[in-house]
Amino acid sequence: MMNPELEMRLKNLNNLPSPPGVATQIIQMAQDPDVRLEDVALMITRDPSLSAKILRVANSPMYAQRRKCNNLRQALIVLGLNAAVTLSLSFSLVSDLQKESANGLDYPHFWRRSLLGAIAARAIAEQCGMMHREELFLAALMQDLGMIALDRAMPELYGGANDIQHDHSSLCAYEEENVGTDHASVGAWLLSEWGIPAFIQTAVGASHTLEADGEEHSQSRACVALSGVFADMWMSDANETHVSVAAAAANESMGMDKEAVGEVMNMISAQIPDLAAMFEMELMNAAESESILERARETLMIRNLISLQEATELRKAARTLKTRTQSLERATRHDEVTGVCNRKRLDELLETGFRNACRFGWPLSIAFVDLDHFKKVNDTHGHVKGDAVLRAAASMLSNNVRASDTVGRYGGEEFIVILPGADTEGAKVVAERILRGFRSAGDNPAWNSDVTVTASIGTATVAGSDVYKTVRDFVDAADQALYAAKESGRDRACQAEDRASSTSEVA
Repeated sequence: MMNPELEMRLKNLNNLPSPPGVATQIIQMAQDPDVRLEDVALMITRDPSLSAKILRVANSPMYAQRRKCNNLRQALIVLGLNAAVTLSLSFSLVSDLQKESANGLDYPHFWRRSLLGAIAARAIAEQCGMMHREELFLAALMQDLGMIALDRAMPELYGGANDIQHDHSSLCAYEEENVGTDHASVGAWLLSEWGIPAFIQTAVGASHTLEADGEEHSQSRACVALSGVFADMWMSDANETHVSVAAAAANESMGMDKEAVGEVMNMISAQIPDLAAMFEMELMNAAESESILERARETLMIRNLISLQEATELRKAARTLKTRTQSLERATRHDEVTGVCNRKRLDELLETGFRNACRFGWPLSIAFVDLDHFKKVNDTHGHVKGDAVLRAAASMLSNNVRASDTVGRYGGEEFIVILPGADTEGAKVVAERILRGFRSAGDNPAWNSDVTVTASIGTATVAGSDVYKTVRDFVDAADQALYAAKESGRDRACQAEDRASSTSEVA
């Protein structure tokens, strides 16, 4: 936004840039919805230089026609009404503005950046399949127009910035510091004074804003802003930093990958000779253009290799992190000696299972398993052998239950098996299978002929009843059944529900 003081100062200037007579006619035509191609042709033919430029641009790589246009009428048909008007305005404005004399502004650099930006904007628009390519060409061509106005209004401004005129970002910061705005805002204001269509005014005003914000024409504004970045890259002779900045900006603002960036640079290189001649500007010869293009390609290739290497390293790091996360998760959920669920995880699963069984009436059983005389194993053979027996017991338990069941170490030589969906009869079947597993475990290398291990088991079942008020009551019932199994001689299973019935009968 331009401050009112500066706006007043510009309006009071007698030498403020203004469009020439031909450009004024073209602007009026652009705003006339009923304008005809014949009217445009008549206006163009009055200016032989403009006619020659329009004919030449129609035969340039910008339009890549198979057949050459031999006259203005054919050229206008190829270009179309809108493009013919916009390009005519571009040629007319630049032709007149180039005659202006500068105060502190570096005119050769200014016009070189302007034309390279215009070529880049059209190439970006073509690569991205955008409409209004000629309007974007004109907007990019005029994106630094405000610098001419500021140079007129404040002759000393750019004279004190000779060292930063070739660094566009630094130049904009310098303008903000000394004027309170930048040349993009001034340029948009000046185009508004001239009566240039609002679409172009807005694009010029936002030429330093790369982000496409999703609003109407935001992609067009981002295209013009990006064109300046490409122009700076080209003018830096494809300096590695500028190429990297351009590639990153193209990806972030327009979603262009490195291949698309390479195509845009190819198009810029192809269009430079013709457009430089048409606008009567000195840019670079074919050899210089090809050299810059080659350096840019090399930088992009190196960036691509670096990106691939970084992607590979990121994937490797992600795999390592995933493995570590899985290991950490396993460590927090599994018993480090036996590998089955640890006490904390077991309590979580018991709480969830009990709550669902009570709420939905689903049957749930648990088997409380205790290894018989395990203390003798540790006392006789040592804790290393004891740990091996615990691991073998955990493995045997896991192999004798269903895939939906969960085995966990409750503490010491005690295990709990959670049996979702199992009623009292189902729990009894599983308990008997576990007992047989222990009895036939003599061939297991974890316990040989000098180590005999059996187990006692207590089971409990809940299925929506109010027999057990809490999960603690549920586990205690299985524990009491386990105690009864040990009291009855060990190597056997008892059910809490059987004991509850017996107690009721005695009472």
